Amino acid sequence: MWGVSMVPTTFLSIEEETYEEFDYYLKNAGILLSEYALKLQIFRPEPVVTVGIYGANEEYCLVAQAVPRPTPGVISQLKEILDKLRKYAPEKLRPKVILGLYIDIIYPGLEEEARKENIWLIKSNKELVPLKEVLQKL
Repeated sequence: MWGVSMVPTTFLSIEEETYEEFDYYLKNAGILLSEYALKLQIFRPEPVVTVGIYGANEEYCLVAQAVPRPTPGVISQLKEILDKLRKYAPEKLRPKVILGLYIDIIYPGLEEEARKENIWLIKSNKELVPLKEVLQKL
């Protein structure tokens, strides 16, 4: 049995703060997300994937994670989340998928890796890999 859970939160979590940051930049780019969730979970029947921050409209879909202290492999983990969504919940994806990471600290090489993989990277209220650059490659 398949299922989807959009877990509500009752306090300002890192995901909520991060979503507000992503939403700010998206709105400035003219992209309004009509659907969003914090902690989107896909079940089959156990949880198979959890997305920290999810948002969508007819054209775009945001799949993002808030990872304050990322470690090498964080980009691979984000891409794995996307692969699992493609497999278990393709209806949640849209023609243009924006992958995003919000971080507080950066390790050497992360910005270059994010740019190479076309991942929107924000560090403490500053775009390291700007949304505009990511959108040009979609």
